[in-house]
Amino acid sequence: MSTTLFVLALALAGCSNTPGPSTQASAAVPTTVEATAKTVEQVKVRSADEVLESALKAGRPSAAFDKNCEVWKMPAVDSDGQEWANALMIEFFETQSAQCPDAITFPHYYIDTFEPGVNGELVITVEQYMNVILHGPERGRYFELDSMAQEVMHRIMKDNSSLKKVTVKMPNGERYGSATRKEVEQARADGRL
Repeated sequence: MSTTLFVLALALAGCSNTPGPSTQASAAVPTTVEATAKTVEQVKVRSADEVLESALKAGRPSAAFDKNCEVWKMPAVDSDGQEWANALMIEFFETQSAQCPDAITFPHYYIDTFEPGVNGELVITVEQYMNVILHGPERGRYFELDSMAQEVMHRIMKDNSSLKKVTVKMPNGERYGSATRKEVEQARADGRL
């Protein structure tokens, strides 16, 4: 409707009292308006269940069902530091050419939330599904979660001097991994990143 009004406003702006091309152009406007109105299609918003069902039928894992970011929502800025965490999350997504976690490849599609910790810590919670790929605890610490923390830190630390540590944890917090800025710098120096 607003497109139609805009086109009509443009047509009226071009009208004049002198005969010539502008009167011919205004006569053609209704045809253009009709064609424009007919080509506008309704966009159907799918529910999370519909997106999940479609993804499973296509062979995607349930942990990465929303690869087109249809149902994912940016966390609300409802606590101190959440805006900072959201900015870091967006920056990480951009390094992956993605707009949400499910659009990133394994194992990053397990990411659920980015939240502020204390003293420059970014806390990432992963989905419970990730539990099936974790190996060997060292007092609750897991290699796969360390690797994910290291990867996130590696990708976003350059432009974020306030970021001191990334911790990745399971929803209950008992299984975790982390990476500090110093650990990532050492991994780069050793050629591991």
